[in-house]
Amino acid sequence: MFKRKLRRDILSKQADLIQRSECAIKFNATREQLTSVLIELTGPAATFPSTSNDKKVHYVRGRVRIGHSTLAVARMNAAKALYFAALENSRYPKGGFGELKTHVLVGLSRHPQGCRFDSHNMCKPIGDWLQAIGLIDDDTNTEIYCYKKTEYPEEEYKTTTTITIQLRDKVQILNEAYFNALKDSAGFL
Repeated sequence: MFKRKLRRDILSKQADLIQRSECAIKFNATREQLTSVLIELTGPAATFPSTSNDKKVHYVRGRVRIGHSTLAVARMNAAKALYFAALENSRYPKGGFGELKTHVLVGLSRHPQGCRFDSHNMCKPIGDWLQAIGLIDDDTNTEIYCYKKTEYPEEEYKTTTTITIQLRDKVQILNEAYFNALKDSAGFL
């Protein structure tokens, strides 16, 4: 009874989130391999739950369980559904990055209600989401960096999360050049 009611609650929230949100996808690939993907989620489904701050205490059969709220679960499911809908409308090369090492850069929007959040707590849910949609096989092969695009709350329809995924060997060259330039400008030996 409780699980059925919880599932119904999640589905109704998920349908509302899908209706008020959008997803856009861009791909770069060679003939053999996907090299980069840009995902842009806009609307209320663009706010991912954090790994710790968004969890609530639930009681299941008299036992205490700690997990995400129904709205957080609905947001993750809505983002997944929006991604697959955008995927159907694109000319995406089949398959993801597989077991290859990848680098993910995530630009996060502030939540419309203006609640505080730590961007570093968003890495795990985003890694799990990328694994759930099939772009990566294992999030342990992925370096995920999250940053706040703004410190100020945004209108709900303007909330946008941008996720860029690239093969790590393509990014490594740029990282080395950046850190070398940084060392030179700071006067380090």
